[in-house]
Amino acid sequence: MVAKMVTSTAGFPDPGPQYRIKERIGGGAWKTAYRASQVGALEDVALLYFHDDNMVGELIKEFSKLLVLQKKPDSTYIAELKGYNKGKDGKHYLIEELIRRPLEVYSPLQDIATFTKVARDLCRGLKCIHGERMVHRDLKLDNCGVDSQGRAKIFDLGSLTSEPGEIKATILTRAPELFGNQKKESFKRRSDVWALGATLFALRTGEYPFVYTNEIESRRKINKQYALAEADRKDLDTQKRKIDDEITERISGSGAEATLLEKIHKQFRGKAEELIKGMLTFDVKRRLALDTVASGWSALASELDGARNEQRQPAVSKLERIRKLLDACIAREIALTATQIDRVYSEFTANFDGDAALVAEFEGKFIRAKNV
Repeated sequence: MVAKMVTSTAGFPDPGPQYRIKERIGGGAWKTAYRASQVGALEDVALLYFHDDNMVGELIKEFSKLLVLQKKPDSTYIAELKGYNKGKDGKHYLIEELIRRPLEVYSPLQDIATFTKVARDLCRGLKCIHGERMVHRDLKLDNCGVDSQGRAKIFDLGSLTSEPGEIKATILTRAPELFGNQKKESFKRRSDVWALGATLFALRTGEYPFVYTNEIESRRKINKQYALAEADRKDLDTQKRKIDDEITERISGSGAEATLLEKIHKQFRGKAEELIKGMLTFDVKRRLALDTVASGWSALASELDGARNEQRQPAVSKLERIRKLLDACIAREIALTATQIDRVYSEFTANFDGDAALVAEFEGKFIRAKNV
């Protein structure tokens, strides 16, 4: 869980002698997270408390699967699950890695190379979750973050459940098929793909697809009041329902998908635009599968990273690489075909054609390399 400070004088739950709660760091209608220190440990952790006893039962049922996730190769892209406990006050809580930099502090993120790396990492984390036939159900900016290694991660594992799951997703990134729920749709993996797409859209633009900034702030205040019991719960429910009804009307209205596609086109281009549009397709059957999305972002991240490294590489190192390649060919240390030599020659002329001395030196090398 991410560290997002929310100061309060309200009483904290009692997790027992092994943890000391320092502050409330977030939460909503069905879960509250606290930052806590642990006896004998240097790093703080996040303690996730559930308001609904039914959620506690669901968590216990799924806990063994959560432990299996931690052993998967791509588990480095999800928060570390540290345990599950029952405090002195009888309340159950999940202990999770504390990530200090939520994605919302980076939004709007204009650096497309960094953006694609985040997208790649989060896809890997979600693939790890889906590999166990589980769904996250609550992907959003403040439930994803960047660790000390610069790796993007999915956290708040307390919302995970087996597929298909009951709809408990935040409305900020809820997929269109889950609104109204006339067909009694359950939360499935393609719904997570939409949620991740909406999260990436918000990371890039600063806003979720169908949610206004003021609505996000209003819901945040309501969620804080839920946890701190600062107002009548029925009144809070009414306030939240009013906001959610407006969002529902917006995403369910005619032309909603066309409007979203226009927004995407204004912020993205090329392969990134294609991937975001594929993730945010309203029709579940046409929405891109996670494997397709993950491979797409991975390829784009590698391409942009390679281009960035190429730009940073001094021209002299490029020249030195060509020189070593030709010398190795002439010395018969490596074998190059005529076509390969022609490609190297094209690269040379594209970068150094204006230097007469270099051209004279390398013309001879190219001729000797071809005659080997």
